[in-house]
Amino acid sequence: MNSVTKYACAKINLYLEVGNRRGDGYHDLTSVMQCVDIRDRITLAQSPGAGISLTTDSRRIPADNGNIVCKALEAVAGEYGIRRGMSVFVEKRIPISAGLGGGSADAAAAINAADELFGLSMTAERKRELGARVGSDVPFCVEGTPSLVRGRGEIITPIRGLPPCWIVLAKRGKGLSTRIMFENLDAGGRRPEGKNPDDILTALESGDVGKIGAALHNSFHPYVLNLHRESAGIYNVMKKYGPAGILVSGSGPSVYAIFPEDGRARECFRELKKQGGDVFLCRPIS
Repeated sequence: MNSVTKYACAKINLYLEVGNRRGDGYHDLTSVMQCVDIRDRITLAQSPGAGISLTTDSRRIPADNGNIVCKALEAVAGEYGIRRGMSVFVEKRIPISAGLGGGSADAAAAINAADELFGLSMTAERKRELGARVGSDVPFCVEGTPSLVRGRGEIITPIRGLPPCWIVLAKRGKGLSTRIMFENLDAGGRRPEGKNPDDILTALESGDVGKIGAALHNSFHPYVLNLHRESAGIYNVMKKYGPAGILVSGSGPSVYAIFPEDGRARECFRELKKQGGDVFLCRPIS
């Protein structure tokens, strides 16, 4: 086998509560994550010599060892004593710096590709351990099944995901730095009271899109809409079409709306598409 291709799916947060800053500088997080059918494609091949080389069709991600994909492959190579060279090609479709976990998904896909290419027979747990070394969302992305995620992202419990529905997702303007968004959250003093995660978990179990929409929650949501004019504009357009719920994903600036059927979803998608930026009409992946 000379090369392996894997797909990396974007994630959205149906629930994200940011806890207090820990002694190690990280925050305790409670999140419900769901993958959607917006995909990057990662192709990993063996190459002559040693080291890892990365190429990409995007000008907006680093094509060097600073890329999280290279860091993930270095972690695998170091752990399993791989001395052969690797070349990886990243085809980007997931918006960058958008709160959709694109880099983490790419890193997870690279770990899965290396496992297959070199016949490592890694367990899912081992892949998650390696992924945690390079990014908090990577362990979830290794399998990408709907999950309740806690801690730094290392405590993962599979759950029932979204039922069949339609999701309009949009990002316009510059991305937002996750670090800066955490700093804004910490500087904001008393935070808006979060919903209990039991609400979203119960709603997901019911399979009722309306109940799910009412239970959506993200600690970053009000901060993103306040700081990012384009996201606030997207939110206002989505609201006109009466979705079950609207929420910022991750630390932003992407905003998504959930619809139980495709009619109003397509109308919302078309209006946002005319306004420019990254706009998708997508479905959940279970």
